[in-house]
Parts: sequence; structure tokens; C-alpha cells
Amino acid sequence: MDCLYTPTLHHTTSSLRLTDEAERHARALRLREGEEILLSNGTGLCATATYSFDKKQGAQCHITSYLPEYGESSRSLTVALGIMENRDRMEFAIEKCTELGMTTCIPLATHHSPRRALNSERLHAKALSAMLQCKRARLPHIHAPHTFVEWLATVPQNALIILGSAEGTAPIHSVDMLRIDPMRPIICVVGAEGGLHEEELRILRTTPCTLLEWNIGGRRLRAETAAMSLCAVVMSMV
Repeated sequence: MDCLYTPTLHHTTSSLRLTDEAERHARALRLREGEEILLSNGTGLCATATYSFDKKQGAQCHITSYLPEYGESSRSLTVALGIMENRDRMEFAIEKCTELGMTTCIPLATHHSPRRALNSERLHAKALSAMLQCKRARLPHIHAPHTFVEWLATVPQNALIILGSAEGTAPIHSVDMLRIDPMRPIICVVGAEGGLHEEELRILRTTPCTLLEWNIGGRRLRAETAAMSLCAVVMSMV
């Protein structure tokens, strides 16, 4: 069953006309009359529907069932990710972390980030495509870039921060801590190319938040690989 983005979907909707973009997507998928599809509004609601097309009315969907929080975990997962020099690698990381369950992304302008600006529309499009690919009800919120210090000042003190580190412990030792409080925010922190600077690590290690340093393989990973690995491990444990 293919998935289309329909931001106007509401739990009282019985039928709706597809947006021009969703209609183009439907044509690309070669949807047939009466075919069952999945709709997502990106804010927590999916629905199954039957597809129809009329030359006058355009592409329409008739709702058959509502699926709140479809494809979503009960835990929120933020990824604070250093802005990378290579745009494609940054977009790849956001795309794959979306598929793995990321709910929020904070691009970080760190000491090793060679640039500070991002194309927010492209990042949104990558996240949206990934949301539809893996059939999620929620589109991750991608914030404007923050400096490392700016971001850390916004982190709630009850947050559980997870940092990939060759000197860290195996994630399995933290499983009870991840599960004990289902409402506790989880934040994975990944630097840009070159990792976090020593001063950034010092600041992070003195935060009042609980900090877990995980060894996720004992190898030096690319930033996008580290982000995806941390997301995958977290979501397999909560």
C-alpha cells in the first residue's frame, strides 16, 4: 500500500481532494481506480482510503479507516547533528534518521562545521519523502541551525543525552535507564566531520542532564553513520 501526504486530513474527514503535489505523486505511482492507499497528514494521523480519479474533480480519496499515530514509537527522539560540509551527506542522515524514528532534528553549528547555513526546504523534502516511504504519521520537525551552546541551553534537565564515543560503554548496559521513564526526552548528539571539539565535549560532560556515552562498534564512524546507528540502537531498546 502506497502512502501520500495529505496535510488537510482530519479525524472527521470522509473524503478529500489530493493536492497538486500528491496528485502528481499518485500518477507517478500509477494508482488505479479503487486502489487502497495510506494517507498521512504529518502531524499524527494516518488513514486508509480508496483512490479515485475524475477529469472534472481530479484525484480524490474516500476514507475507510483512521489510524492515529500509525508507524510511530511512543518515545520522542531528537537528533542534534553537526552541520556537515557535504550537503548530500547531511540530507542522507536526516532522511535515514526519519525512517528510523527521529521526531526532531537540531542542526548544530559546531566548531568543526565548515558552514552555518542550510537549505531548509530541501531538508524538509527529504524528511517528507522518508516519512512517506516508511509510512509514518508524523513528519519530524527540523529546526533552524543552533550553535552548540545555544542548543544546550534549551535542553530540559530531565533529558537523556546519548553520545557516541569510542571510550563509552555498550548500549545494552543502559536499557533499564531508557525504559524506566517513557516520557523522558532522548537526544542523540553527533558532531560534524571531525566530531565534537574538546571544549564542546567538556561542556557536554558538565551538563546537569544525564549523559550516556555509547561505544557502538569500536570504529570511527562517519557522522551520518553514527547518527543512523544511534537512532537504530535507541529505537530497538525503548
